[in-house]
Amino acid sequence: MADFVARPEGQYLAAERYLYWSCAGAFGFALWGRPEQRDIESLASALTVELRAECAPHVSLVDASRLEGADPRAFEVL
Repeated sequence: MADFVARPEGQYLAAERYLYWSCAGAFGFALWGRPEQRDIESLASALTVELRAECAPHVSLVDASRLEGADPRAFEVL
């Protein structure tokens, strides 16, 4: 994750229940299955790259079409 956070452009993070990417000035993530709290904590930590002052305005895409459900505690993290 450290490499992605340091230089997200053209990189991605692949985890058990999500994929987060940055390319061509856009960011996006996809969630699938039933994310648990640790999944969302990991994703939320990575999402902070979009909040930095040096991050230019950009498009963000979210695909949750393959979610089967979620642990309510997981989404409290967001």
